Amino acid sequence: MRSAAEFTVVPDTVHLHRRGAALVYSTIAMFVLIAFAVLAVDAGRLILARAQLQDAADAAARYAAIGLVSSSTPQTTAQQHAAAVLSTTKVDGGTLSAANYSVTVGKWNEITRVFTATTNAPNAVKVDLAFKLAEAGRPKLFASVVGAQSDNTMRSSSIATASVGSQEFNPPASGNLWLSTAAPGTVNKNFRDNAPHVWDYAGSAGNARQSPLEIQLDDLNLNPGDALSFEGLSGTAIYVSNGGQNSADGVSNFIVALGQTYPGSVPTNNYNGMSNVRAPIGAIMAVFLTDDPASTGPAPAALDFNTANQRNYSTLSPQVKQVFFVGDGKRDNGEVQRIVVPDGATRVFIGMMDAWQWNDNVGNFKFNIYGRKNVTTVK
Repeated sequence: MRSAAEFTVVPDTVHLHRRGAALVYSTIAMFVLIAFAVLAVDAGRLILARAQLQDAADAAARYAAIGLVSSSTPQTTAQQHAAAVLSTTKVDGGTLSAANYSVTVGKWNEITRVFTATTNAPNAVKVDLAFKLAEAGRPKLFASVVGAQSDNTMRSSSIATASVGSQEFNPPASGNLWLSTAAPGTVNKNFRDNAPHVWDYAGSAGNARQSPLEIQLDDLNLNPGDALSFEGLSGTAIYVSNGGQNSADGVSNFIVALGQTYPGSVPTNNYNGMSNVRAPIGAIMAVFLTDDPASTGPAPAALDFNTANQRNYSTLSPQVKQVFFVGDGKRDNGEVQRIVVPDGATRVFIGMMDAWQWNDNVGNFKFNIYGRKNVTTVK
């Protein structure tokens, strides 16, 4: 019988070699998996960037088409609309500048599906975008998979069309909106009971006196929920017989309300069922009404257009009988402003802002009203 000292421990070299090989293979596999994960992330970012670029092109083309058909200067307005969209767009974390895009107006042939660049009665807009991935400092592996060129520049384009109905109108400077739907001869004292010379009177078809311009929404093929746009084409007015001329935007440093000059807040009083409002004197204003007289039912709250920012809205959704600011119908950057037709509205009245005494206002404005319909991305 052997003693314990006579036994020798022999290492299991076969199993040790197997464990070592497994460790090596596992390490290699881990690095391979990490590499694939990194590549997947890189590819995912590129695919996302490509989708963002195409979305930007589509959005810019559609909005440019709206500007195209809602303006008497279609090329300029289409470019301004596209720029407004793209200035707030990011692709792969980077911003788009004017150097990244071009905007072309032209004609789209539905039969041949061909776009031809032309400024002669254009009906479509093409937006071309280019974005260099290196500008954003993002991974560029497999860029060719998503259509990037050798310099890592991705390109997208989109073509959109829009159809619209429009009519030309001449709202008078003497139009007092608070006489809308009033019977001929109706007097509006403009909250000045002690000053008969500043009172205004509703007129008739043959003699409008101080009645505003009335337009049926059916004539523009517009329904509640549709968006219409106003465009001041030309004209000037004088809000007082011995005053200076003003444009459709009015006099920005002379804010008035019905019955007040330089009001410190938005008025809460109203007249003939319509809200009061705070806005520049001489500005073009409007109000939506139903088929009922304006005096039917309570008046809504007053809107405030005291500041330039309040007047620089992109989209406005006034209520029926809520007087609102129109001005020349465009934002400061040239975008066409959109006004949503409220539920129940069947007509819109247009006049000029004053505090009282519309009867001494002189002049009128030439305006187009556009009813936007059927914006389509065609390619």
